[in-house]
Amino acid sequence: MREEIRKIQQAMEAAEYVTDAPVATSVHLATRLRKPLLIEGHAGVGKTEIAKVMARVPRHNLIRLQCYEGLGRRRRALRVELSEAAAAHQAARVVGALHHR
Repeated sequence: MREEIRKIQQAMEAAEYVTDAPVATSVHLATRLRKPLLIEGHAGVGKTEIAKVMARVPRHNLIRLQCYEGLGRRRRALRVELSEAAAAHQAARVVGALHHR
């Protein structure tokens, strides 16, 4: 293992993130090439923790993009809920205005 990769692995482990050579290599390459490291995987495998650990290491920035399959569906559901709430509020205002006449 290259010394640079070993140092990254040690830095991550010092930040209480146990990692392996492939992850440390990916972080090294992203850092060296000055490119973002896009990580995908199932929930709970440690994707966000890698980013948090690396954000604590000098010369690393954290930009977190939350992307998952259900995100668009949830946004649409929120729009529907907001539309329904707005319609109910408007109907209540109309009923209230009619009662005050």
